[in-house]
Amino acid sequence: MSCPALMLGDPTPESFIGHLRVMLSGPTVWVSIAGRVAADAGAIDAFVPARRLEVTLRSVLTPLLQQHDRNQLLHQAWATLAGMEPVSLGPAGGANLSLLLIAGDARGVGVSATGLSMVWGRFAGRWRPLTRPDHPLLGPAGRPPLTPGVLGLLKAPEILIGVPAHLPPGLPSSGVLRRAGVHR
Repeated sequence: MSCPALMLGDPTPESFIGHLRVMLSGPTVWVSIAGRVAADAGAIDAFVPARRLEVTLRSVLTPLLQQHDRNQLLHQAWATLAGMEPVSLGPAGGANLSLLLIAGDARGVGVSATGLSMVWGRFAGRWRPLTRPDHPLLGPAGRPPLTPGVLGLLKAPEILIGVPAHLPPGLPSSGVLRRAGVHR
């Protein structure tokens, strides 16, 4: 069962500047990514870095969908990010990056991130924080100096939402999915 990863948008009229999403699935593995890069550069200057990161991750991870290992997908995503030139991630070189990844296979689910104040999962229709506020999964925005760790889960949430590091860790009291870009 795959799980969409979403990133909470800013509470402004231009909520999703620099946002990206990738959702891929193969015969036995899947990965979902939500991110935000170069958002403070403005809509025009954030568009190219966000699309570049999205297309790069999609092209590198797609061939790995024939494998059977969620950890390989997560590792390759971080290795790809580490290999990207800072200038390709916008004027700040990725210093404002927030990225949330979730991948699953037959043995379980792994969540990895950078630049988040909290990660929330919806289980049986209820939002729950995945960690305590001091958990290593959470931290300041930017390209991680080391490969981030992976939080293992026995099963995927229905939806996963990352809260970018510049926002408080809570979810809005209403309209959570709308604030994450889902309009149903």
